Amino acid sequence: AKSGETTKAKEIGSQSFLSLVTSYQSSLGMHRKSYLNEYKDWVYTCISARAQDVAGVQYFAKRNGERLEEKKSELMTLLHTVNPNMTMRELFFGTQAHLDSDGNAFWFLARDNKGEGKIREIYLLRPDYVSIVIDKNAPLTVKGYVYKTSKGGEIAFTAKQILHFRNFNPSGEHPFPHRGKSIIEAGLSAIETDGQARRWNFNFFKNSARPDGFISKKEGIIDDAEYNRIRAELETKYQGVDNAHKTMILAGGLEWKEVTRLQKDMEFIEQRRFSRDEILAIFKVPKSVIGIVEDVNRANAEASDYIFASRTTNPLTRAFVDTINEYIAPEFKEELDYISPIPEDKIAKVTTYEKGVNKWLTINEIRQAEGLPPVEGGDAIISPVGEAMPVKKTAKSIEEKIAEADEIEIDDELLK
Repeated sequence: AKSGETTKAKEIGSQSFLSLVTSYQSSLGMHRKSYLNEYKDWVYTCISARAQDVAGVQYFAKRNGERLEEKKSELMTLLHTVNPNMTMRELFFGTQAHLDSDGNAFWFLARDNKGEGKIREIYLLRPDYVSIVIDKNAPLTVKGYVYKTSKGGEIAFTAKQILHFRNFNPSGEHPFPHRGKSIIEAGLSAIETDGQARRWNFNFFKNSARPDGFISKKEGIIDDAEYNRIRAELETKYQGVDNAHKTMILAGGLEWKEVTRLQKDMEFIEQRRFSRDEILAIFKVPKSVIGIVEDVNRANAEASDYIFASRTTNPLTRAFVDTINEYIAPEFKEELDYISPIPEDKIAKVTTYEKGVNKWLTINEIRQAEGLPPVEGGDAIISPVGEAMPVKKTAKSIEEKIAEADEIEIDDELLK
């Protein structure tokens, strides 16, 4: 650790710890199917878009409701330094990417005093290698975690050394400790359909997903020697993208019969679009967010950004921050917060101004809302016939009544 104390595997993975617990395995445990390999194609695009936005939010720490300067915040100092090989943005990006792909994310909290002291560094663990460990005498309580390495080794962690982020899992063994549900698992049928279509298309251009035609003999049959010769010639001279559409010369009573293409009948391109849009919908990512501009103009692109920020980025960020505030921030007597990533809805604002001006809003009220100075005559509502109607206040505000009360002079004789 940066404090000079090295955290060794033997210190966090002792036999005495393992003897007190039983490894909690279920259908969603360490040996379940890993969905990390699906981090590609449209899944990669969606996950990276979500993780990038969560990592790009501006975070800050508070104490007693007051925002702290970063250099005076122990929590922000920890998050900014993380560990020697990772930045805060990389940690947050990876955490969200793991949550989307696996349904779980695990932080190893490297602490002083053999795992019992202050947090000095944070490390992101591969989620499919982590299993939950519970005390056999207290099955509702997480006793620790076991990390199974790719080489077959095992490292044990106490519950205090791991921070577990997880998505809601309706099939989890509530109220027992359980794992979260992956978005990839939830949308696997659409993702696999797109993958199969992608592979079919690749094979089509590599050597056709089906033969362009077939060779037949006008009469009789082809002997083994002729068959082997034709096959070898096809593989060496006509197979592959570089040899596509070369002219084949046949002899010996052989003829070529072309096979009609059925790719259009399959509506292949339309199917690919449908699968893409289905995957985007599963991850709640609008097309404009990932750079697809078909049927997109500036107005609906801005609307899509607003929807993505309010319906996707902000809820993900809030869940992420809530987990940190629940389990880490209290150690520093601080609270993590963030500046909302939701952009201003300019279209809604302009619509409100247009509909409200000279009805329930004056020009100067609109200018004040936009941080502009008032203009002469701007405090009046213009009637339909063009006459200015000054706005008269029908009731005094609470602030005005208090101000007037402060100005009242009370005769000292009346107080006697």
